[in-house]
This record gives sequence, C-alpha cells and structure tokens, in this order.
Amino acid sequence: MKDKIAIIGLGYVGLPLAYEFAKKFKVVGFNRSKQRVVELKKGFDRTLEISREKLDKVKIKFTTKLKDIQDCNIYIIAVNTPINIDKTPDLTNIKDATKLISKVLKKDDLVIFESTLYPGCVREVLTPILSKTSGLEFNKDFFVGYSPSRINPGNKEQTICDIAKAVSGSNKKIAKRVKKLYKKFIKEKVHIAPSIEVAEASKLVENIQRDINISFMNELALIFDRLNIDTYDVLECAKTKWNFLPFTPGLIGGLGDDTYYLIHRAKELDLEPNIIISSRKTSEYIPAFIAKKIKKLLKDKNDKVLILGITAKENSPNMANSKALEIVKLLTKKGVKAKVYEKLLSKKDFKEYGIIRAKKPEFNKYNMVVLLVAHQYFKELEPKIKEAKNRDKNLIIYDIKAFFEKDIVDVRL
Repeated sequence: MKDKIAIIGLGYVGLPLAYEFAKKFKVVGFNRSKQRVVELKKGFDRTLEISREKLDKVKIKFTTKLKDIQDCNIYIIAVNTPINIDKTPDLTNIKDATKLISKVLKKDDLVIFESTLYPGCVREVLTPILSKTSGLEFNKDFFVGYSPSRINPGNKEQTICDIAKAVSGSNKKIAKRVKKLYKKFIKEKVHIAPSIEVAEASKLVENIQRDINISFMNELALIFDRLNIDTYDVLECAKTKWNFLPFTPGLIGGLGDDTYYLIHRAKELDLEPNIIISSRKTSEYIPAFIAKKIKKLLKDKNDKVLILGITAKENSPNMANSKALEIVKLLTKKGVKAKVYEKLLSKKDFKEYGIIRAKKPEFNKYNMVVLLVAHQYFKELEPKIKEAKNRDKNLIIYDIKAFFEKDIVDVRL
C-alpha cells in the first residue's frame, strides 16, 4: 500500500508540510476552520508561506470533513500549542486533534506529532487518547512518531527543505520509517533521536537557549539605558572578540510560550528552573519598558506616534503572542495617540486587534516614529525618514532593532 498522508492543522507548519509531501504522496490537508479551507482551495494562503503559483503545482485535498481523511495511513498533527493565562501549557488543540485522529485510526497506521510539547507529553497524554478511542494497542496495532517543527515563518531563503530535521519513533523501526518519510524532501541531515522524549526536549532546548540569550541582551539594555549608553554600540564593540555570541535585544513572541512548557514540566518534578524563569521575567517586562520610554520621550500629550510593524515576527503576518501589539495597547492605555503602519495585515485584522491603521507612512504628520518589527520592506522607507528628519529636527526616531542607519535614529533599545 502506498502511503497517503493527512496533515492536521494548516498553519505556518502544516501547510508547508502538506505542500512538500504532496510532491511525492497523496495528501489531504485538514483544518477545522471552514474559511481557511475555502481560501486554500482558491489558492490563497493568508500566512504568506506558500504562494498561489506553488499551490497550483501540487494536488492537495483541503477539507474540514473527517471522512476525507479516514483512508489515510499516516497522520501528521501540526496544530498550535499555546499557553493558558496562568502560563501553563494549553493542550486543548493537540488533544482535540488527537481525538479526531483516534476516530479513524486503523491497524498499522502511523501518527506523527510536529507541535511543540514537553518531554513525556506524547507518551503520557496523547498516546492514551489514541488507544482509548480507537481500541487499538499502542506500538502493536498503531505507531507514533515525533518530529518537532523547525520552520522559520517569513524566511523565504531558508525553507522547510533547507533546515536539518530531528525525528523519533515509538520504536527503532518506526523512527527509521519517519526519517525515510521526511528525507523525501529535507535536503539537510535528518537526525534520529534515541526516544520521543529526547526529541520533545530538544525542541524546547532549541527555543529556550535563544530565549535566554535574548533575555540577557534585554537585561543589558535595561542597565545601559540607565547609564545612557547605546546597547548596540556596546554589542558592536563586544563582537570584535572572536568567541562573542552575536545576540541582540528585542521582543520575544511565540518563542517565549515554548519556554513555559519546560517550566511546567520541571515544576511537576518539584524543580525550580531559576535561570529560565528569570529570563522570562526580564523579557516579559520589555514591552512595558518600551511603552514607558515612548511616553517619556514625547514632549506633549497631543503628540502623535507612528508605529512601524505590529506582527510577532519579521516578514510574516503571524500575530501569535505579538509583543509589538502589546506595546501599542499599553500606549493606548497611557493616552498616547498611536497609529500602526503594517502592510502584512488587512483592514479586517486591524479591526480585530483593535488598533488604528495608518494607510501610508506620512512621517510629517507625526512627532515620533517607532520601529518595533524589522520587516524588510521598511528599508525602502529609509530615504523618506531622512527627508522627514531634515525637514523637522524635532522628529524622534526610536529604532528598537537598530534596523535603520544610525545617523537618522535618536534612540535604540
């Protein structure tokens, strides 16, 4: 029997997977949002990951119906795993997707999880769901794999095919099968982890390492702000040492959520991961720090601010846990008149998030311009910012990413 693959969840991870697998296999893309399925059937991907031209070149059956995936033998679950208000893992989406699959699970089927999870989640939480509903025995009647997503949303140069992949299976034979499956399109190394738990942990370590390093830079930014020292000048100087790691301060969105998955697991084991918790506290404070800084820099309560960028990540419309959005909402609460220029969101998106849209970046209408997200398309605005600066010496340019040329920027994070 030739493999037929069902991808559950068609977001930033699931759709690129469906696209690549569809070049080699029959693929069904399942999503519970009817609107998302209708858009994809028309060739429109609101995440901007896969173009209409690419979608037209492959055959993917997009559906919201369970019956359309019942004849598949491989199920790949790629749904979002956020956190609750109390910072604990919210497993609602992944549990719902697992229950869905369990209704059509058959003998010898393979279920692969791509979602971010804590070590032990697949074996202790999700596999029992598959067994209970299907009546099948784990690792005898059906099998499980875990391969954490490493997709970098918005990066068109380094696609899913160009990033090394970690895979695992419920036994050695399955792990090799999962590797062979992904090797159909992954150009880089596909590494087999010794267990599902190791693969689950590796995903969190990858993100937490980055989270801690950026948080350290953010803490430095807070210190150097008090000392009236430009943080980026300090880092530029430090980078001249051969073994300095070139991290920079900034806003940490969805990456921070993943950190809480390991914090949760550690606390279940009566461990207090102090370094991880401390780094989270620092970076969670940064939006409030930036909002306070903007308020302080404004000379009059009627001053107007133009925000450049509101998404969670550069060059992507992804809004998951956007700290830029948090800053804008904090400014609104402080009575600051702020508009947002963001080409990657629609009018409907602006209305949904409750923020005021600037149709054009007319710099002469504002007293301050703040770059929060370094979208590449903002580079073309640099000459206009220079012109605006020359016309109005009082115009304040606050660039938290050191994205623009230093000579036109007044403040950097």
